[in-house]
Amino acid sequence: MGEDLMISMQLLPHANKYALLNQSVYYYRWGGVTSGYNRSFYDDLKRQYEMKKEAIARYSYEKARKFAKIEMCNVTFTQCMQMLRFGKGKKLTETFLNREIQSGFIDEVANGYDTKNPKILILRKHDTKGFLAMAQAEADKKKWLRKLLLHFQWILRYI
Repeated sequence: MGEDLMISMQLLPHANKYALLNQSVYYYRWGGVTSGYNRSFYDDLKRQYEMKKEAIARYSYEKARKFAKIEMCNVTFTQCMQMLRFGKGKKLTETFLNREIQSGFIDEVANGYDTKNPKILILRKHDTKGFLAMAQAEADKKKWLRKLLLHFQWILRYI
């Protein structure tokens, strides 16, 4: 997972310049990695976060650290939302989040920068119930959207 990013992280520090195209040349298909439950999603992205930290240190690119941390907070939210959405249960999801809090990982990724992001502010307080309530609300929205898309997918193919 994240192969494009990992290649870019290795190549861009050595590039003299890069260009942006005003044209779509790469298309992601609908569904993607978060349309179903992926058991390796969180662990893969957590390993990727560790690789980003190494690259940040290697290239002395400290301003990227904040964004890597914010991304990992979002990944944690997505993991909880997916666990709730795909029937892993509140207890297992709460156990997962508490494990990440107790390990110190949540403190690492949720602190050390200014933010007004409510998800991150809740993580900083270790408010498991509040964080999971937000994740459940998002899971409920996604379930509704998925049902809607399944009913209209034949139309979407021709748009």
